[in-house]
Amino acid sequence: MSDMTNIMSNSTKAAYCRVLSANCRDVRELEEIGIFGAGEAALGAPYEMKRLGGSEKQHTAVWFVLEGELAFEIPGQSFSVSPGMAIVHSSAINRFCQVKTGVFRHLFFHLPYRDIETRAFHSVHCHDLQHLLSMLDRELADPESDAERKKMLAALISSYLEKELGRASEPDRLREMAGLIESRLDMPWTTKLLAEELHISPSLLYQLCLRYYGESPGDVVRDIKFRRAATMLRHMDMSLDAVASMIGYGSAFSFSKAYTKHTGRRPGQERMRKSV
Repeated sequence: MSDMTNIMSNSTKAAYCRVLSANCRDVRELEEIGIFGAGEAALGAPYEMKRLGGSEKQHTAVWFVLEGELAFEIPGQSFSVSPGMAIVHSSAINRFCQVKTGVFRHLFFHLPYRDIETRAFHSVHCHDLQHLLSMLDRELADPESDAERKKMLAALISSYLEKELGRASEPDRLREMAGLIESRLDMPWTTKLLAEELHISPSLLYQLCLRYYGESPGDVVRDIKFRRAATMLRHMDMSLDAVASMIGYGSAFSFSKAYTKHTGRRPGQERMRKSV
């Protein structure tokens, strides 16, 4: 994914975009499962995009944030998205987005129109999707690539997207829970403590997490903490002890052990992925 192409938005601001081979728009394996656009984009400041609802082919777009921040507005609502978050939005409504500083890097997927409310949410599978897209890109560039392997990768991408779209409709209580964890990463959150903060029973919180996330509240806590740790390891010059302390671990050793068990990668391996 090294090609750089100049693109223009509906506004007067220019940007640049790095995408998959052929932008995945003529990849039969993806088209067959309802994905007619996909890739990884890097939008450099100053960047603005304005779209009038109904001015494009009707579709639903999902963006997964890898780096930087984006201001996003729709009628009656505005919010910002940062690494570890995702946003789902519809071509049927007016929307405006802006990158004020640095580079906003994200994965994007264009899907057939769905009746899903435009909103930002916390992503669990962002990096999984990034790796699958990278693998698919390599397969597309290989003239001897196995057709079944490309189909398998496309199916995995579709599966992860469906899980994330399910998260987009999560209840307010779960979005509040994610916000709590993000704002106090060093807190030793338990299901009981989170339930108390949310004023619901631990059993109800557990059921909600299983229904919308497919995992326990404890796993959600670890997902969010280790996602933030990954960002620190890749983009900040911080010691392991400092990263461990930021997300509530008493030592670099205990953090490294838990991080490796949860992600399948050692913290040192994560640092080596800074350019990924």
